[in-house]
Amino acid sequence: MSDTTRDSVSARKKRPPQTGEMVATRIQPDLLKRIDAWRRGQPDLPSRPEALRRLAAKGLGGEGT
Repeated sequence: MSDTTRDSVSARKKRPPQTGEMVATRIQPDLLKRIDAWRRGQPDLPSRPEALRRLAAKGLGGEGT
């Protein structure tokens, strides 16, 4: 019983620093289904947040794409 708890628990990875400002919003189920359908049509299957960033950029004239 010489093992300590610290020895048996792997170290947590640190998260990379976050940039930008967080914007939280609620999305109704019908719109969320449309967003999910759009992201499934992308070759790299972006996450929901990434899909929203891309769609916002497209809607704003292609900035950031």
